[in-house]
Amino acid sequence: MDLRFLPDNGARYELAVEVSGSGLKTTKTETYSISTNWLLDIRKDSNDAYIKATYKRIKADLAFPSDSLQVDSDHPVPDSLAMSNPRKYNIPWIWQGIKGQSFTYRMNSLGQIDSMQPFTSLMIGLVENVLHGPIPSGDHQLRDQVWNTASAQFNEKAVHDQLMLLFPEYPGRQLKVGDTLGRTYQNATGLPLVMVQVFKVSEITDSEVTLLLGGSGFLEQTEISLKAEQQGKIVVNRNTGMMESVYIEEILNGTMEKLPFKQSTTMKASCKKLGQDPSK
Repeated sequence: MDLRFLPDNGARYELAVEVSGSGLKTTKTETYSISTNWLLDIRKDSNDAYIKATYKRIKADLAFPSDSLQVDSDHPVPDSLAMSNPRKYNIPWIWQGIKGQSFTYRMNSLGQIDSMQPFTSLMIGLVENVLHGPIPSGDHQLRDQVWNTASAQFNEKAVHDQLMLLFPEYPGRQLKVGDTLGRTYQNATGLPLVMVQVFKVSEITDSEVTLLLGGSGFLEQTEISLKAEQQGKIVVNRNTGMMESVYIEEILNGTMEKLPFKQSTTMKASCKKLGQDPSK
């Protein structure tokens, strides 16, 4: 079989992603769980897929030694609870404000993200959601406060890194059970780990292809020495190449600033087709 990323023109999917884990950083423990749901609308141009991704829901439960955060965009925290809070225009209102905002990107038939639209229009909509309307005339300080905080959380590089992990790249040749394919990448945000991944075709049915994943990586910088190990499974639709489910575990071990660092992360995802635009 020659596996390709060829979703139907006009198709709509719901992509649900949950990233959770715990870490030990400078002798202090932190835990996190972030769930994001996007609606993906597909438009085809030759063999490329232009995808409009709209934030449907985001949930977060973060616990750090000095702070914590709980937010659910489907159950927003009202402004009345923050009138005396100097962080009113920071998290969680920024996280809530992402709901309904969209960005677009393009994937080719080999499952590679060719391009991703800058998040400028998304950020304008998010800031207006937080401020409940257009930015007040002349009040650039308030606008900048919201924009700077939001852009650190939501940006095209971070989303590119996450989407790339969920969608395997295809070799453009025939595959059979037992074949392997690989890729090397470096995170654009966060820790700039260099990762090498190997995918093994473990099962092929009439409708699905199962790929087993193994990966390793490293980061060596001044006062930082880390190693990463990954394992998991990705199931894709045989006919369209669209990812259907993902399970990945990753463990980071090493030192940062001469202190122990350890982080365990689990990523779960599913992509379900909701329907087809009848005009396409």
